[in-house]
Amino acid sequence: MTRAKDISKILTDANISGTLDVSGAFTSQGIDDNADATAITIDSAERVGIGIVPDTTSNGKSLQINRTLINDDDAGSLHISQNGYYNSAWKYVENGTAEKITFGTGIITFDRATSNSGGADASLSWSESMRINSSGAVSIGTTASPNNAPLLIHCGTDDNIRFNQETHATISAVNDVANAFVALKLEGDDILLNSQSGNNVAIGTSSADSNHKLEVTSGGTSEVGIRSGNTNEAILNFGRTNDRLRGRIAYNNSSEYLAFWTNQGEKMRIDSSGNVGINTANPSTLLHLAGTFGFGKAAMSSATTAGDFTITLSNLTTLNGANWREHGLLMYYMGVDGSLANSTTLFTSIRLRGLNTWDATVQSNIISTATISASSKTTTGVTITVDVPNNNNGTVFVLCLGGNNTPNISISG
Repeated sequence: MTRAKDISKILTDANISGTLDVSGAFTSQGIDDNADATAITIDSAERVGIGIVPDTTSNGKSLQINRTLINDDDAGSLHISQNGYYNSAWKYVENGTAEKITFGTGIITFDRATSNSGGADASLSWSESMRINSSGAVSIGTTASPNNAPLLIHCGTDDNIRFNQETHATISAVNDVANAFVALKLEGDDILLNSQSGNNVAIGTSSADSNHKLEVTSGGTSEVGIRSGNTNEAILNFGRTNDRLRGRIAYNNSSEYLAFWTNQGEKMRIDSSGNVGINTANPSTLLHLAGTFGFGKAAMSSATTAGDFTITLSNLTTLNGANWREHGLLMYYMGVDGSLANSTTLFTSIRLRGLNTWDATVQSNIISTATISASSKTTTGVTITVDVPNNNNGTVFVLCLGGNNTPNISISG
C-alpha cells in the first residue's frame, strides 16, 4: 500500500502535474508514524472525519473529530455539536448527553440534549439554553430576546440563580414555590429582595417580618441614610395606592430645616436654630404655635385683625343648664390706627352663663374702650363680635377653657 508519506516523497522528488483522482472515500493511514490506523477520512459527500469515519449528514458539509461535528446546513447557519449530527433529523453519535452551538444570521444559540441510552443514531431533541441576538443581548433559559436589557435570565420552578465571587459577594435568585427571593450577600451581610412570603426587602437578616416592607437589622446600631445634593432636599414620602404623596419628612439642605407633612401639606417645621413651628413655616420662638391649639379642656388662639372682629367658639359642651357656667373666655387685644395716633387696648374675661334659656348677653368684665356689640349662640358654640374704635389694626389673643371637650377657636376680621 502506498502511504501518505510515500505520496509526499513522490510529489517532492517528481514533477507531476494534473489531478489525483480517488474513487470513493479517501483515507490516510498513519501520516507520520507509519501506523496502520486510519487518521483522516474524506467521503464522497466531502465530509471529513479525523480519527473516525464521519457520520452521514444531510445538511451540508461537515468536519468530525470523534464525537464533535462542525457543519453548515446550506441555509446560512453553522453548527458545532458534541455527540449529535443531522441526517434528515438530529441524532446521537453515541450514548451520553449532547450539546450544540449554532451560528445563525444575526444570532448565536446554545442548545443541550438529555443523556441518551439508545445507542448510536438514536433520535435527538434539542433544548435551547442560551442565545445572543444581533444586538449582543443575552437570553438564558428562554427563547425570548431581552427587551431593552443586556441580559435576560429565566429559570423554572425550584431552580436558583447564583453569582459568586469567592466568599465576599453572592447574588442568588431562589425560585422555589414556598420561598422565592433574590438575595445579595456582601461580606457576610444579607440583603433579601422581593421575598414571596411578604414582598419585602430585608437588610442584615434572612427572616424579615412579613409585615415589614423594609427591615434593617443589626447586632449593633442600625442607621438608614438619605442623601441629596448640597442645596437640595432629602425626602421620605408616605402615600397610598391612589396617591403617591400623603405625608412627608423632608430636610432642606439649603435652609437647614426639617419639615413634617400630613394630608399633602406641611404642618410642622424645625428651623436651623431649633425653633419649632406648628402651623407656621417661620417659627420665631422655641415653640411657635399658630392658630388654635388645645390642652386638656382648654384652647388658645391668636390672630391679626383689621377693625372689628369676631370670635367663634365651637365644640363646647352642650350649652344648656348648669353647663354654661363651666365655660370661660379670656381675651386680650391691642391695636393702633394707621397714623399710630390712636391705640386701643382691650382686656376682658367673659363668663358664658345661662340656665335653661340663652341670655342674649354675656357676663363680662371689660377694661378699655372696645365693646362687645353682638353675640349669638348654638347648642355647642357661641359667636362674639368685638367693636374696635377707629377701625384699628391689631392683634388678639383668646383663651377658652372649661367643659368636657377641647374647644375650637376661630378669629376673623
